[in-house]
Amino acid sequence: MRSLVLSAAVVSTVAAFGMALAPAASATPSPSESPSASSSGAGQTARGEQHCVIRPSTGKRPVNMNCYRTYTEAVSDVTGGRVADAPDPSIMTSADRAALDRRIAAAGQAGKQAGVLADEYPVRVATAWEHENYQGSSMMFASKQGCYGNYNVYKYAELAYGWNDIISSIQTFEGCRGLLYEHTYFGGSYTYRFNKLSSLGRMNDRASSAQIGYMPNE
Repeated sequence: MRSLVLSAAVVSTVAAFGMALAPAASATPSPSESPSASSSGAGQTARGEQHCVIRPSTGKRPVNMNCYRTYTEAVSDVTGGRVADAPDPSIMTSADRAALDRRIAAAGQAGKQAGVLADEYPVRVATAWEHENYQGSSMMFASKQGCYGNYNVYKYAELAYGWNDIISSIQTFEGCRGLLYEHTYFGGSYTYRFNKLSSLGRMNDRASSAQIGYMPNE
C-alpha cells in the first residue's frame, strides 16, 4: 500500500458489502512524522500532532489537503473561520465534543446558505483519528453537503501522505456513514458501514482508502 495522492469522486449508488479479513499490511510514517502545511503552533498541547482537512480533489489540485499543528486551526479551516476557538481534543469532555460538533454543523449550514465561493466544501462529513477513542492527530473530511436529502458517496481511493495504515477511530456527521478499506482503491478487508467507531478492532492501523456518504442499511 502507498499514500501519495488523495482521489475523490462522487457516485450516486452504493453496493452492499460483506466483511473480509486479510493479512495486515506494512505501516507508513504517522501523521506526526509527515510535514504540516501550516505551523503556527497556536494552542498546541501535544508535540508532533497533526490535524488535517481533506476536500475532494480536482483536476487542478489533485492533493487537496491542508494540515496544521493544532486542532483549533484545523477546525477554523473546515468551518471557514466561523469556529476559531475549538479546544484541544485531549481536554474535551463528551459534553464539550457534542457542543463543538453542533457548532461545526451550524457553521457548515451557514457556509452553504451564504454560498461562500472561497470554500466549495463547507461541510464536515467525518473525522478520523490516529488513536482509539478519538485522540491524537486528526483528519477531517469536508464536502459540498451532508447526506440529509442527497445520495452522494465521496470516494477517497488513496489517503494522503502520512495517513496510510494510521486510522484507529472515526466518526461521521451530517447523516453520513462510512467504509474504510485495507488497501488503496477499496481493496482488501473493510469495515462494516459505520457512523461512529471508537476502535477499528482488527482493522486498526490498516485503512488505506475510504468512502463517506449516503449508505442505506445493509
